[in-house]
Amino acid sequence: MVIFLWQLVYQVLLSLRVPTAAAKMEEAKCSQRACYTLHLDFRNFLEAQEECRGNGGNLATAKSPEEALELQTLLLNFFTPKPGQGAFKFWIGLELKKMRCYQKDKVLRGFSWVSSREQEEESHFSDWMQEPQMTCTTHRCVAMNYLMSSSKNFKWSDGKCSTPVNGYFCKFSFQGMCHKVVLAGPGIVTYTTPFGLQSTSLNLVPFGSMATVSCETPGELGGHFLMCNTKEDGKFDWNHPGSGPYCASPKHGCSYNNGGCEQACTEDHSTKTFHCDCKEGYELRSDLVSCAPQDHCKSNPCSHGCASHQKGFECKCPLGYMLGENRLVCKDVDECLDRPCEQLCTNSPGSFSCSCFQGFQAVGRECRDIDECDRKPCAQSCLNTPGSFICSCREGYEKGSDAASCVDVDECEAKPCADLCRNTEGSYKCFCEQGFLLASNGISCVAIQSFQTVASQEEVNVTLEPSERSPLEAQAGTKVLIGDHSDPESTRPQPLDSVRPASQSDSPASVGGGIQGVLSTLLPDVGSRSHGTGSVDHMKAGADAKKKQLLFYSVGGVAAVLLVLALALGLLMCKRKRAKKEPNRQRSAADNYCWVPDGEKAADNEYR
Repeated sequence: MVIFLWQLVYQVLLSLRVPTAAAKMEEAKCSQRACYTLHLDFRNFLEAQEECRGNGGNLATAKSPEEALELQTLLLNFFTPKPGQGAFKFWIGLELKKMRCYQKDKVLRGFSWVSSREQEEESHFSDWMQEPQMTCTTHRCVAMNYLMSSSKNFKWSDGKCSTPVNGYFCKFSFQGMCHKVVLAGPGIVTYTTPFGLQSTSLNLVPFGSMATVSCETPGELGGHFLMCNTKEDGKFDWNHPGSGPYCASPKHGCSYNNGGCEQACTEDHSTKTFHCDCKEGYELRSDLVSCAPQDHCKSNPCSHGCASHQKGFECKCPLGYMLGENRLVCKDVDECLDRPCEQLCTNSPGSFSCSCFQGFQAVGRECRDIDECDRKPCAQSCLNTPGSFICSCREGYEKGSDAASCVDVDECEAKPCADLCRNTEGSYKCFCEQGFLLASNGISCVAIQSFQTVASQEEVNVTLEPSERSPLEAQAGTKVLIGDHSDPESTRPQPLDSVRPASQSDSPASVGGGIQGVLSTLLPDVGSRSHGTGSVDHMKAGADAKKKQLLFYSVGGVAAVLLVLALALGLLMCKRKRAKKEPNRQRSAADNYCWVPDGEKAADNEYR
């Protein structure tokens, strides 16, 4: 039932079409790149779009005021409705699809052109009569209004896309256009366009169209078929199978339509012929009637580009070139003279390139420093500098021949020690010959004078338990020192970790019976050691004289001690012997002088 009613309404609308439009169902107007056609036929939006697309086009756009004026001119020239018939609507290619919403802040209010590749194509022109319906769920389409009040004429309004309107505009785009064919006598030219339109009123004819020339006078030059093609220079013109002007006759000469000439027509009365001429700065086209600005560039006078104009031509140069002194040949411009690069600039034909010094990286026209230290090129320390880097070494080392490696410095060559010196990695050590100890400054040596002198030094270890002492300290309670300059505390005397102790098989006499044994063990083996290893180094044999002197003093001291011990022992033995001979005698204070005879005591005592 609904389908039947819709068909009935559709037939009624078809019966209401404008009578004057029956003779001209469609017409066209062409611009430089497109042709617009007017179709007076009741169609809904989708049907109208299919009609346009079937001929190679789309529903027309009006993206600018100039394009909208093309559609308005087409309506005014080829559609004249009768008075009182009301408003007419013609589809243009603007729609709001389902699931796309009205957007008040947009120029097209969320609508888009059917010929647009991008749905969100921006536009800077619209001509709304009133705000479109706010919706996101219905398909809305736009039509141009005609014959309404003067303020609303040619305005846009939206409506249901399924409702037919009075007509629609189609747009067909082309690469270029040919000018219309001019006749020198009575006749008519019919143009057949690629989109199926036949017209006799086109001023610009699209590429690919055919022109049929029909002359009114039989026997005159006519009946030609011309095609709009591209020429070698890229321009568009008719291919002329015969010479023009078309439909020309001696009967009319220049009196009819200026002989078909665009500018000047010249008659030759003697031969009863005429021909077309052009003004200065112009030349005849291949149709022999129309004129075009004279092409002064035909002879290719310029090395690169040429621009012809009425008074002559002008040579053009591409970017990176400039005209030479003769104004014909282009020469390269040295852009580097303007210093466009931060560091280095290399000129090239028509261009230039920027580069940087070693140690920098090019970023456009600027240069950024490269941190070479990231690659760890130095053996020890690295300092980055602009465009380079500097290697350095720690104290005790010096740079090698490659300026990157570090070589140990032999500090002993400068003789920093008072006696002996040993070089180490990055430092050195001082030590002394046998019989001498390293002083507290870690450089000079002090002779060992006697055991008492050695024992009186601050280095005597009197607090360690026997189990905590080294073999030397366990016997003598003394530290023997060497110097180590490998660190800031190296100037402090260091303890000698080990010396040769007396073996278990040695007798007490060989050891020296206490003090003498300590000296005999301590003095011959005092030496130096390597830092951190605990091994004992032997002293040089050249210290024998000092050793003998020290031994002489030591033996003298021991002999004195032994003498005192011998006297004390003799006294003790004397007292014990006397006590055994007189056990019952009363003892007196004089009994201690047992080595004096009794008879002599009274006689020798002067106080008796």
